[in-house]
Amino acid sequence: MPVYTARHILPVAAPMIQDGAIAVEEGLITDVGPKSAVIKSAGKDAEVRDLGDAILLPGLVNAHSHLDLAWMAQDRPPGSSCVDWTRVFLERRDKADPAAAKAAAEQQIGAMHARGTVAVGDVSRGTWIVPLLAESPLRGIVFIEISGMKHAQAEEILSEIAGKLPVPRTSGERSGHATGA
Repeated sequence: MPVYTARHILPVAAPMIQDGAIAVEEGLITDVGPKSAVIKSAGKDAEVRDLGDAILLPGLVNAHSHLDLAWMAQDRPPGSSCVDWTRVFLERRDKADPAAAKAAAEQQIGAMHARGTVAVGDVSRGTWIVPLLAESPLRGIVFIEISGMKHAQAEEILSEIAGKLPVPRTSGERSGHATGA
């Protein structure tokens, strides 16, 4: 069982622990507390990994991302007003190159993971983000954004989108991972 020690542990729901440790078993945190107590509790077979002058905290959650728009990150739409910006944004969004959009979304997923993000709530116009997120190291949910539809078209549009979503995972599969909503 690995035990990670660090100068500071931020459990979030409790005060910061100075000179603390976290024990992990099968990917789950089993103990958090002062270093000496956690190491003693873990037993003689524990593999102690000293992270030194570091802060350990729970993984970060990005509760509102737009991975389908990651391709625009370096070339944001101009506009002197919200209306102008929205007009240019909508024109550019609808002309996105699918391969470039996918590559940028994959790059953004990797960047979020590298910075400590473990879960994401993504707002997307398309269902193509669902498998990208499901195959990534992140956990998350994709909220399909639907805008501008007329009442008479609602049922048809919603049925079409629902048909593109993957079948929800069963309780025995990796729960909490990317699914369409």
